[in-house]
Amino acid sequence: MQAILRPPQAAEYIGCSLRQLYNIERDDPNFPRKIVFSSRFVGYRLETLDAYLQKKETDLLNPK
Repeated sequence: MQAILRPPQAAEYIGCSLRQLYNIERDDPNFPRKIVFSSRFVGYRLETLDAYLQKKETDLLNPK
């Protein structure tokens, strides 16, 4: 079973504010897409957030 984080939980998980989470989602094409269950219920897969953070860390440690 895959864990789903709601936006406030996802923001806390990656260490930013909710507003910043929305900005990252808007501005970074590599940020995981949210899953829309209904108009008032969206979430992010924990695994995709982990993969995103791992890629960001790798990119910082190994610049092109």
